[in-house]
Amino acid sequence: MKVAYDYIRISDDDQSHFSIPGQQKMNIDFAFRHNIKIVKTFLDDGYSAKDFNRPNWKQLEKELAKNKSKIDYLIVWKYDRLIRNAAEGLNFIEKLEKKWNIVLLSVMENFGIDPNSPYFFKHRADLLVSAEFERRLISDRTKMGNWSAKDSGRFIGRASIGYNNARDNEDKPVLVVDQEKKPVVESIFSDFLGDMTYPMIKQRVLETWGVNLKGHNAIKDIIANHTYAGLVKVPEYHGKKSYMRKGIHEPIIPEDIFWKAYYKLQDKIKPQGPKIVDDNVPLRGWVMCQGCGGFHTGGKSKGRSAFYYYYRCKKCNGENHSAEKVHTEITEILKHLSLDEKYVKALITDAQMKLDKEFEGKSIKIKKLKSDSEQIKDKLDSLEEKYIANKITQETYDKWFPVYSRELNTKSIEISELEKDSSDELNHYKQLLPAFTSLNSIYDLGGVDDKQSFLKGIFWGGFTKEKVGGRTKVLNPMFEANLDKISHLLRVENMKKPEQNSGFLFSTRDGT
Repeated sequence: MKVAYDYIRISDDDQSHFSIPGQQKMNIDFAFRHNIKIVKTFLDDGYSAKDFNRPNWKQLEKELAKNKSKIDYLIVWKYDRLIRNAAEGLNFIEKLEKKWNIVLLSVMENFGIDPNSPYFFKHRADLLVSAEFERRLISDRTKMGNWSAKDSGRFIGRASIGYNNARDNEDKPVLVVDQEKKPVVESIFSDFLGDMTYPMIKQRVLETWGVNLKGHNAIKDIIANHTYAGLVKVPEYHGKKSYMRKGIHEPIIPEDIFWKAYYKLQDKIKPQGPKIVDDNVPLRGWVMCQGCGGFHTGGKSKGRSAFYYYYRCKKCNGENHSAEKVHTEITEILKHLSLDEKYVKALITDAQMKLDKEFEGKSIKIKKLKSDSEQIKDKLDSLEEKYIANKITQETYDKWFPVYSRELNTKSIEISELEKDSSDELNHYKQLLPAFTSLNSIYDLGGVDDKQSFLKGIFWGGFTKEKVGGRTKVLNPMFEANLDKISHLLRVENMKKPEQNSGFLFSTRDGT
């Protein structure tokens, strides 16, 4: 009687018809029908077929090495218990049989065909191809279902903190807000935008709500989770690039606030290392890629007579963008993003109020300085009288006269400076205001770091480069008045109504 080992494998993803008892019964029945004795069974439970890093498969190879030529067959239910790739599978099986001098048998194989026959090879190849086809079909159906659900705005997966998994009227998965945990998420975003450190945020969440956020990146993962803004990330599928879709679930964080926090986070987690500063590509590490969302690097290439600078995403190796063209577009955008007239008037009014308040303070200071000056004059007069009357010595007079004179002169200078007309200052401010509110003027004055910090205060949602111009998730609402003039260069995905009495001119994403 021929003898054999049999091998059983099941992964965590296998369905019930791949069960261990089911495989074992089919292997035993197959061996019985063909007068084969199974002398030992090797079982790997919870391991995939992607590699052979499985403990009992390794043990099986040791046993085959020890009992070479004593074992006639290795029986498996299907070839995909060993390997799923059809092309690699045929080569693997051939090497396996030659190395251990055995014949691999599949329960699903036609054992009546001569193993040396070309038909046996074809039959085995068909089985492997069928197994791989089935695997790919299941995988594609799963991806299609996942893509279709997310494309319709439906969240798939385990709910993040602040949400609960539920089912809608169609028995389809949906997220519902966990009202008890919602404040936890809101406070995390608020504290993060308020420049609180990650450990402090975690400690506050634990002390206030009793929630222990485990993991070194727990806070970062929450800030980067688009779900909280009511969005669903639709994955790539059949040539279609990944993109964001409005979800059917309720957002916990307003979208503009989410993007403000999200891009602040991106700034914090940029790879650390020696920073390359090049005035020819000042937007390196700020301009984002349309394809993958990564940050562009900057570089140069040698032309016939000069170097040409460009921006490009290293992550997905997307197309190059001429640095000169990008800079021209940014300049044109900034040219039209100057403050709306109402903000200019508000600034003048604010300046007038501050100058009036300052003038009021000046009046008080002047009154105090004049009072001090009179007292110093009295001291000088007294000093003179005592000296003339020989009540003090020459030495005493010489000591105190320069002291009182210097104090009196200092007070007079201070009074003169404070008595200047405040209206002159306001007029000067009005003359300079066009330069202060011209974004181009301010941008051109800065170095590389200054330019990027300045742009972050305008493009709260970052700047994604497109073929022509670019787009931002959120624009500082103070600069939305003239967007129609540059609609061909700038697209704003989330418009936000300006806050009244905001009290600031420029606000960067990090709150400065």
